[in-house]
Amino acid sequence: MNKVIFFNAIIRWGGEIIGKILWFLITIILARYLGSKDFGFFSYCFAFGSFLAIFTDIGTNIYLIKRVVETKQVSGILRDIINFKAVIFVFMFILSIIFAFLNTQQPYVFILIILFLLLSAMLDPAIYTFRAQKRMDYETLVVLSWRVLCFIFVILSTTFDFHLLGASIFLNIAAVISLFVVSFLVSKVYKTNYLEIRKIDFRNLRNILKESLPLGFLLLFGGIFFKLNILLLKELSDLQEVGLYSASFKLIEGSFFLSSIFMGSVFPFFCETSNDFYSRFRIFKSSFVILFLISLLIAVVSTIWSSQIINFVYGEQYITAVKSFKILVWCLIFIYLNELFMYYNTSINRQKISLINMFLTTLMFFVINFLIVPSNGSVGAAKVLLYSQVFLFILNIFTFKKT
Repeated sequence: MNKVIFFNAIIRWGGEIIGKILWFLITIILARYLGSKDFGFFSYCFAFGSFLAIFTDIGTNIYLIKRVVETKQVSGILRDIINFKAVIFVFMFILSIIFAFLNTQQPYVFILIILFLLLSAMLDPAIYTFRAQKRMDYETLVVLSWRVLCFIFVILSTTFDFHLLGASIFLNIAAVISLFVVSFLVSKVYKTNYLEIRKIDFRNLRNILKESLPLGFLLLFGGIFFKLNILLLKELSDLQEVGLYSASFKLIEGSFFLSSIFMGSVFPFFCETSNDFYSRFRIFKSSFVILFLISLLIAVVSTIWSSQIINFVYGEQYITAVKSFKILVWCLIFIYLNELFMYYNTSINRQKISLINMFLTTLMFFVINFLIVPSNGSVGAAKVLLYSQVFLFILNIFTFKKT
């Protein structure tokens, strides 16, 4: 079993490393091309869209993994999830259009970025189905092809000086092509038309919501930490500070794939050993040590060479982002380990414990945002994220149950 986990993690890590490098380069290109203020607006739109995209999930991705692992069936579950996501997609897109024209100065850019993220979220059912069946090669192919296309089209938009509007249009083209690639792959593997929207079975929908909503709220609260932080910073400070914070955060966010890939490989085995405490807990302990050591190494190295990293990646115009970057890198330790606790609790149907912990942490998060951010800007936002992740980790430790 450990060999299979290791093999799957290596496949995903290999693909994700390439994909993350490409996405990292996209961030650098846009940050340098747009400047801190316009990049701040792009980051604001991206954070808002990512937050909306959470509602197209509301726990269905993790639910899909559990159902496929338990039933060994794919097509019916996959079809129900896709139909459900399509309905939420339409609702969220209409909501974003209304918000764009009422609250933003560049509504068309805002709408296009939201559309890109919502379209990209429609790739998730295929990705998580492959993950549930431990077909990390297919999952890697989907994710990597999407990021390669995004990279190519961003290069084209900046080369021909199409500005932010042009980049937004090109990103949507990449998302549409990726959906057709996924549709072709799913049709070959599972003999199912991925893009076919059928009549919704409301009985199945009710069952899906019943099991996935607790997971959905967990993802929603997680999105609050990583996305709403930027949105609040824009309201409590300005776009300049948003740009500086986003530049720092994008650097640590680029390493999230290390924990997500690892946990994506481990989670199916947590589910399979849900009734075997000793096997499950052995996997948990090993995962804890691995994630702690990886995150600690990143934090130490990043702190020592923080100025050189910021200057090399973004240039001197972002050098003031070093202060927030030094704080954010230490969030990684707690982000990685908190993710492990969440997946562990989910595998033994203790989502409510994780949900309560996240809810309490979110309350704290809101309060200290309004206390710290207005006078400290991007540095304050970084401190808020660190404090909230430490608080969540403490709650996870106290509520951990080895059963």
